[in-house]
Order: sequence, then C-alpha cells, then structure tokens
Amino acid sequence: MSHEVRTPLNGIVGFTSLLFDTQLTPEQREYVQTIRTSGEALIQLTGDILDFSRIESGHLQLDATPCDLRANIEDALDIFASRAAEKGVQLLHWVDHDVPSQLMVDGGRLRQVVINLVGNAVKFTSTGEIEVTVRKLTGKSVSLLRLTMARKGS
Repeated sequence: MSHEVRTPLNGIVGFTSLLFDTQLTPEQREYVQTIRTSGEALIQLTGDILDFSRIESGHLQLDATPCDLRANIEDALDIFASRAAEKGVQLLHWVDHDVPSQLMVDGGRLRQVVINLVGNAVKFTSTGEIEVTVRKLTGKSVSLLRLTMARKGS
C-alpha cells in the first residue's frame, strides 16, 4: 500500500519543485510553497502511519548498517534550518566526544526519529533555541546512546 500512496504524493512534491523553476508572481510562489510543504507533510505522515502499522503487526524490520551519527543528525537539522531561522529559533546540536562517529544502527529510522522530534520542536517553539544532545550511557553490561531534545524559549 505504501507505494500506491507515496507515488502520487511524490508526484505532487516533484511537480511543485519544477513549478518553482518557472516565472511566478510572489503570490503564486507562496501558493506553490504551501502545496509543496503540505505534500511533504503528507508523505511524512503516510510513512509514520505505515510504520506504526508495521510496529503493531510485528513486521517492522530494522536495517542495522554503519551510520555516521553526526552527519545523520546534521542532515535532519538541515531540513528545518530555514523554517527555524524564519521564526528566529536557533537549531543546535551536541554529540559528546565519547560517542563513536560510526554506529551500527538503522540510520533511516534514526533520522526519522530526529526529524519527528525536531519538526515538533520547531513547530511549537516561537523563540529561543532547540538543542539535540547525544550522550553515551554506560551501565554494568551495556552501553546505550541517549538522544535528548531541549527547547529554550516559548
């Protein structure tokens, strides 16, 4: 089902991007941007719904491959940089020095989690800053990474 839903949405987003390369009035440009942003949101929502369905049915498969953690987080933050800047909100990130650069994780899922968290933070923060922090937690027999989000401002 994901293909049947995502294909037309990708078409909408793709053609609005092409439309941006034509001569548009400022008002038309604003309308096309709204269509593109809405299409991207629907693609994300569709993916989230499909993932939730897979989780509930026990069919979600994780693909652990080498992933550059810092680049993954920076890429996710880049998506929201212009929207945050328009609102006067700073996007920050900090990865502790003892966190390895390369991890065996599902990089796509990690990116999706960061995108969801940062997207909500940008949406609900009107001033101040948003910071993504990654720390290594070490217990008796296991080491985990902890990803935290902090919003400062309103």
